Amino acid sequence: MQSHPHQFTRREKIIFLGALGLALGLRLFTLGDRPFDGDEGVIGLAAAGNLANVFTIAAGDVHPPLYHLLVWGTVKLFGVAESTVRLVGVLAGVGLAWLMPRLSRALGVKWFWPTFLIAFNPFLINLSQDARMYSLLVFFVALSWTTLIELVDKAFATPRAKLSIQSWVYFGLAALGLVLTHHIGWLVLGLELGLLTFFQRDFLRAKWRSLLITLGALMLAYAPLIPVTLTQIQGRLAEQSLATGVVDRIKGVVGVFYRIVAGRTFLDLSPSSLKELFYTEPLAFTSFVISFMMIFLALAAGNMIFFQGDRNQVKWRLSILIFIGLSVLAALGIGSVAIQATRYLSYLTPFVLILLATGLVALWRLPTGKPIAVVIILVTLAGIQTQYFTHNASSGQREIARLLNAQVGSRDIVLLRGAFAGGERWAVQYYLGASASGAGMTIEDMYGSYRVGNLEKLRAVAPGSRIKELKESYERVWYLDRTYAEIDLTALTDWFKVSLVHLSGLDKEGFPLTIFLITDKEQV
Repeated sequence: MQSHPHQFTRREKIIFLGALGLALGLRLFTLGDRPFDGDEGVIGLAAAGNLANVFTIAAGDVHPPLYHLLVWGTVKLFGVAESTVRLVGVLAGVGLAWLMPRLSRALGVKWFWPTFLIAFNPFLINLSQDARMYSLLVFFVALSWTTLIELVDKAFATPRAKLSIQSWVYFGLAALGLVLTHHIGWLVLGLELGLLTFFQRDFLRAKWRSLLITLGALMLAYAPLIPVTLTQIQGRLAEQSLATGVVDRIKGVVGVFYRIVAGRTFLDLSPSSLKELFYTEPLAFTSFVISFMMIFLALAAGNMIFFQGDRNQVKWRLSILIFIGLSVLAALGIGSVAIQATRYLSYLTPFVLILLATGLVALWRLPTGKPIAVVIILVTLAGIQTQYFTHNASSGQREIARLLNAQVGSRDIVLLRGAFAGGERWAVQYYLGASASGAGMTIEDMYGSYRVGNLEKLRAVAPGSRIKELKESYERVWYLDRTYAEIDLTALTDWFKVSLVHLSGLDKEGFPLTIFLITDKEQV
């Protein structure tokens, strides 16, 4: 099945529409079950206000405003709810499935299996069901590559082929959407143009004027955001930790390729816990190791086959492989990007899944290859199950709000530390707001005033010292920490009673729900 997506046979159209329906259904299922977390709260905060507020929050969120604007429009149409705030990610995920036949054809591979892998993929389902911009980023990276390849191929379709303005507009809009979604889009665009310069010199010699005009129009459209963007990028780079070790960076970027296929399967495992797992849960340890090896064997097989084809197709495939490699090297150069590679390198997913599909098809033809394919299918299904029935089933903020509404008095204060730019506070207040007591509760967000450049100052304030200050004015302090950093409040025990309250359920990362209660020692 290699037909152009606009030239499908009737049977192919039915199959393609089935894939789109599957992609939509899998992304809508349990979409509103999981409560907002602090990161999503930043988007909710932007969407719940006026249009000017969107740009203010986006600037504080250190991201371009396109995703925030799209969610704002969705919320204005349908209201604020978990499902509506996450709807843009769902549509971007379905859009990626719609795009896959074009991208597959541009690279000279059959569209069927890559499209269905995109529809089924638990990692992409997770991105689509999260109110962050990464599902939209993946879509625009795939779209920019697709329009670029189609642009170049059309130019050489006939000896005197002329490119229509429409073709340039498509590429320009894809590139604009890319850089308006995430600042990493500039890296992607730079790599695309660099690889174009290296592999398609004939095209550049013939069309350099049109390319410059398109890029000039792109910069003109983006110009109003340039001052804010430079400040954001400079500030964010200055905030990056230089202490991240090389080994941790490598673990992060290697792990993303496993996550792209397996989703949240074995997410609670870390390399440091594998030795303990070997003795305590040998079956889980063996399953993880086997699935890890099978995924990389399939990717290796896909890599080898990727170099087969006509010369032009091989050029584009080699460009994609180099693009993946350079993206990984760039991530290794920035510590926080490497250790959060599941976010920042998520845009590689369509290309990794094309490689995986190519490898799986080849392995399935071999008697020894079928077990590898079966293992990967099982891991994918496990990832989908984990997404729906573990991740989306987490009680999170709802359970926290239930406790606070029942226990927090007028002389209490709730201290939060987690997401930046007010997201943690918004998420908590969203679930508190259903009751009168919740609406009037005193809440302080330690990172709520985050702006580019002040993170070091905010982190310098230790939770223990701030709690001690608040105890001078309040009877009890409830401390909720969502940074997943080690929390040490033992210094407070000289003056106060520190209790760790356990709630039922888990948070979005699968950790137990807990909140600290700090009271006077004689208080019961």
